[in-house]
Amino acid sequence: MKRLLAAATIIALAISIIPNSYAATPKAGTKCSKAGVTKTYSGKKFTCIKLGKKLYWNNGIKVKVPVIVKNSSTPATCAVVSPSFRLISQTDGTDLGGEILQTFSVVNDSLENVAKDIVLTFKWYKNSTQVHQKKLLIPFLYPAQTLNLGYSDSFQDGKSTYLPSPPPSPTEIVATSTCTSQPFKSEVNMIKASGIVTFNTWAEEGNEGLMVNARGSITNMTTLNFGSSTEYGSSGIAYGVIKDKFGNIVAGFHDQNFSFETGLESNASSVFDAQFFQLLIQGMSRLDIDFFYRFSTVEFVIMPRKLQ
Repeated sequence: MKRLLAAATIIALAISIIPNSYAATPKAGTKCSKAGVTKTYSGKKFTCIKLGKKLYWNNGIKVKVPVIVKNSSTPATCAVVSPSFRLISQTDGTDLGGEILQTFSVVNDSLENVAKDIVLTFKWYKNSTQVHQKKLLIPFLYPAQTLNLGYSDSFQDGKSTYLPSPPPSPTEIVATSTCTSQPFKSEVNMIKASGIVTFNTWAEEGNEGLMVNARGSITNMTTLNFGSSTEYGSSGIAYGVIKDKFGNIVAGFHDQNFSFETGLESNASSVFDAQFFQLLIQGMSRLDIDFFYRFSTVEFVIMPRKLQ
């Protein structure tokens, strides 16, 4: 027991007599081991100095810590989100064709950059075999913009009297997109529009048809000039969707040459009239006809053909 106590006492004494000059953390006024030695601690740089015959840590000087600024800019994106489609069949004997209505959104997640030269590719597949490819071009998307739109196209499952023959109806559509990114240094140049869907029927030479129209207002959201005019007024590209009375998106469209009244001041409004679909009712199922009569409202934006 005495030997154990003696060993413990020696160890304790050895620890207690270790000089402060070997301390891991320097402190002003405490002893150090070698003149000129420096140590950085708690935002200060301490230097071992000699005063007389003794060595001490000085008061230290503040050290400027470099601030690393990370680039928070996110490159522009143009992802195709929530794509869906519906087949509208129109049968006439062996003519098993119809229209496809595709809707989707294109999203730019960047808050600082604009997406430019957007190319959307839609590959139609029928039972795992590609039967058609369709491309849509969008000049640009503003930062944090979500564009809701769609298109309609023909399909043909039987013999066709049209040349070239439309592609077969797809069982799956795969959408991809590409775009470039650049900093946005302008201002948003866009016109918003909304309206109520109206219907007109017609009959001619034994054919019955349905026209889907809309009437509403457009509002200028900018002071910039679209820079493109026609005999009908200004012209831009319209992207939009049609909704049912519950707010569900049921169809989409894009119009490369949407004309509207010129001279709209910022936040001023004007009236528009537009036709979105002209359909032959013959050969359509009652279910598909009722689908079109679900259309209630239209919402779209008009954008210039190039970034200003």
